[in-house]
Amino acid sequence: MKRDDQQAAEEPTYEQCPYCGDFHPTGTSEQCPQKPKAAWNHQRALEDYTELMRRVRVGAYVELEMDGSFPPDDGTPESSTLESLHNLEELAARDGLEFVGNEQGGYSLEPMSDATKAARREAQEYLDQQKYMTHHYLGGE
Repeated sequence: MKRDDQQAAEEPTYEQCPYCGDFHPTGTSEQCPQKPKAAWNHQRALEDYTELMRRVRVGAYVELEMDGSFPPDDGTPESSTLESLHNLEELAARDGLEFVGNEQGGYSLEPMSDATKAARREAQEYLDQQKYMTHHYLGGE
């Protein structure tokens, strides 16, 4: 192999990413952070949410820790119920949706109400303020 051929074989090649337009090493575009996320299954989310809420109604869940954090997952469904509910609610919120209960005990995904948007915004502002205060006054995170 000639020196030029060997050097060319060692140099990485690049291709333009279809998601962000930047150039990435060949074959790595699928890992681009700009790649759209896979769509989530609304029907499955509704079924899971309904089951998780049933557990809450019958008391089959582990309470939050004293500091408000989720309990450790000990492998039982009860230990992960509240965190699973939270994760589904956050997934819906990213698409501007929320779970809404109906008289039959089921749920639907509806566009997020103005009241919910305001409550989420207020909660985020509070969390941001707490983070600032902790960092500024206590030198924490």
